[in-house]
Amino acid sequence: MRGSLLFDVQKPYRQSPPGEIMMFKAPLKKLCSQYQNDLNGSFPEEVLRYYTSQYSIRVKGYKSEDDGDMLLFQSGVYDWGRGKNLEIDFVRQFIKSEGEIFQLHTTFNFSPPAGNSKKYVEESWLSDSGEIENWSSEILQSDVMKQFGKETTVMPEIYLENAE
Repeated sequence: MRGSLLFDVQKPYRQSPPGEIMMFKAPLKKLCSQYQNDLNGSFPEEVLRYYTSQYSIRVKGYKSEDDGDMLLFQSGVYDWGRGKNLEIDFVRQFIKSEGEIFQLHTTFNFSPPAGNSKKYVEESWLSDSGEIENWSSEILQSDVMKQFGKETTVMPEIYLENAE
């Protein structure tokens, strides 16, 4: 189940729990705005390159040690209440020592392909920047990226999520 949605392109803030506005740290808000500006109109391969290039830039208060700053690539066919979609999701996850978990998502939702959708299920984490080239190569070789990596018909949804 997904956590509380905090910020997206359409609305500056969403409420969670109902009636209470969730705010997040200024560095994450600034980072989300930067990703929105830089990735608007991008396709999945461009987003992968962007996430890997930005991973070396640290966000104040979140350290890469102890998995406090990680990348995640995930894909699969899901129904989050809007009908089935093939979702390709790039995530940068930030964890504070107090247990606060925030995820910056860039998500694409495509019409689900016919046939065996299980071949599009992927999940890959990166917590060591020294492995970034291998991680990227593996993702680019996945079935989902081979078929949808250069697809330009879907705009990405870029948002912050409280994943606690």
